Amino acid sequence: MAHSLQLLVTVVFLINVTHIQGCPDKCRCGPVGHNLYSVDCSNAKLAILPKGIPAETTDLSLARNNLHSLEWYATERLKNLRILYLNNNNFTSITGNSLALLKDMKLKAIDMSNNPYDCVCAPSYRSIKPMVVWLRQVKGPKPFGEWMALINGYATTCATPANLKGKRLDELTDRDIDC
Repeated sequence: MAHSLQLLVTVVFLINVTHIQGCPDKCRCGPVGHNLYSVDCSNAKLAILPKGIPAETTDLSLARNNLHSLEWYATERLKNLRILYLNNNNFTSITGNSLALLKDMKLKAIDMSNNPYDCVCAPSYRSIKPMVVWLRQVKGPKPFGEWMALINGYATTCATPANLKGKRLDELTDRDIDC
């Protein structure tokens, strides 16, 4: 009996070591429940996304770093991702491939608060309009399970221009963002 228990403990240890070894530098990784895996890269002074985020990640925190863009190639294999924290970085917008990636994910919650979003009328390649339209589409009210929570939505606001400063992204009108 003692030998079986020791074998079981060894197997569980090896499984957890495998997960930990797959953790990106400056991040903390581990299971957080049944079929849930967390990668916490918050406060890591990151300027770019870390490489090697495990594919089984369900919760990813990139909060409180110096990120200004989401490199789609670094996150394209995160098909299990459900919760994403992008708050307190330097995002001015999320566009192009990065936005397309977020649209394809089955996120249940996202925190994009406290970033200096640029809501000025801009050429389409850097316009905030696609991001705003996406936010309107995914947030409630919808049948349970079909919507995404915008965590700290009250703090997901425009930094510029002056006439939109402090206005919530999910409350921008077409008139606010159309050129």
